[in-house]
Amino acid sequence: MSSAVSSDAVGRLTSCSPYLPHECDGNSYLNGVCYQFNSRLQAVSNFTAAYQECTKREVNLVFLFDGSSSMKPHEFKLNKEFIKHVMSKLSNSSIKFAAVQFSTTFTTVFDFNDYQDGSAEHKLMQEKRIKTLTNTHGAINYVLKNLLNNVSSGADLSAQKALVIITDGDPSDNDEENVLNRCNEQNILRFIIGVGHVDLNTLRELASEPRINNTFYIQDYSGLKGLLDNLQIKIYNIERSKDAHSIYRPKELSQSGFSVLYHKGSLVPTGPVTVPDRYGSSQYALYSSIVEGNQDRWETLNLLSCLR
Repeated sequence: MSSAVSSDAVGRLTSCSPYLPHECDGNSYLNGVCYQFNSRLQAVSNFTAAYQECTKREVNLVFLFDGSSSMKPHEFKLNKEFIKHVMSKLSNSSIKFAAVQFSTTFTTVFDFNDYQDGSAEHKLMQEKRIKTLTNTHGAINYVLKNLLNNVSSGADLSAQKALVIITDGDPSDNDEENVLNRCNEQNILRFIIGVGHVDLNTLRELASEPRINNTFYIQDYSGLKGLLDNLQIKIYNIERSKDAHSIYRPKELSQSGFSVLYHKGSLVPTGPVTVPDRYGSSQYALYSSIVEGNQDRWETLNLLSCLR
């Protein structure tokens, strides 16, 4: 908690709780609530310091998966199973999914509308392989035009855009439409999964920065299962969900803006201080400060908690 005492004639005490949680679309916000007391210790008012309003961060994510002739039938099935599992793992998030199969030509397997009405998985599992070349750049251009930037597909144009490309071959086309630069201009996050005999340096050029962190390699399609958790972390971090915070962000502060002080007759909320903990358990820091000046004196006593 935090307390601030005014030494003026009126006599005021403000005490703040460090923990006022509220949930919004899977995100946890932890703030302070402050109560002001008169000289008889009667509560006269309260306010929230640096309160975090409820906000959403929508994510539109497209799976762009290879359907070229180099793939065996059971590998194509593993590809679809992987996409199904990712969607299942993230079904309670604010992420909307769509999928496109690409080869020489491109086909929308399901769009964002299909995902929302529950028909996406059925359409995915019924999809047949195209069995020709690997026109990756043309496929990315197709995704931008027909899905991510097309409201009729169910896309939210204000959402964060993301693309997961799964391929077992190097691009057989060139970037004639300058599609990668357009992706960068639109801040489209791109994760690349290369399978088998692929040139990783070539595939990294398709990924968004940091490219080395957003490019994955597996020897065959059976390795997709092992990538599930890793990719889930990446996608969770786009949405900033509470699960990603609690598991993969080791020093989460449990509150914000709850320290207070009186200065020249005014109450001033101040920010919290992070206390690292190497073992992950709750740690506390207790400190007090006194400043004296021209008829001014204030004192703060702060109890801070850092949560893993």
